[in-house]
Amino acid sequence: CRKEQSESLGRQAVLESSTKAEPPTEPGFECKVCCKAFKRGGDLIRHERVCHGINTGAFTCPTCNKNFLRAFDLKRHISIHNAEKKYVCGKCGAKFNRCENMKRHLLGHSGARPYQCAYCKKEFTQQENLKRHILTHTGEYQRYRCGECKKDFTRLASLRRHEHRHTGSWPFTC
Repeated sequence: CRKEQSESLGRQAVLESSTKAEPPTEPGFECKVCCKAFKRGGDLIRHERVCHGINTGAFTCPTCNKNFLRAFDLKRHISIHNAEKKYVCGKCGAKFNRCENMKRHLLGHSGARPYQCAYCKKEFTQQENLKRHILTHTGEYQRYRCGECKKDFTRLASLRRHEHRHTGSWPFTC
């Protein structure tokens, strides 16, 4: 879409909604690159990062540089890095700072995969992983390609982990 068109259409929608009895609806969040609209700011941030390689957000984690629209979300995220991890998985000993994270982890042990792709029927333990997977069918994702074997990844972290298989070096010790 053209930005000029979307702006004039937005003004027209506001004019039309102001003449009606109901209050105007919230405008939502729009991608400045492709004009795609989102109901939630977090979805826009994810879209910009995945589709356009743009890393935006008003609040940035000082440890991992992940961005958030709200200070509350950043504060909750930071606890991942430095909070006491009092929830321990009884099967493998993995530790978590929040109960909900451990519950999500336990799905991996149970074999339960409640989220299924409508395109190919592949199943996932987490809804976020399904959403990211669906982008591979719709073509709306940033591809991260291995320079060695040309395999594509939807996440930069996955590509980096894969690249260590070619070099044999790992950035950390077990």
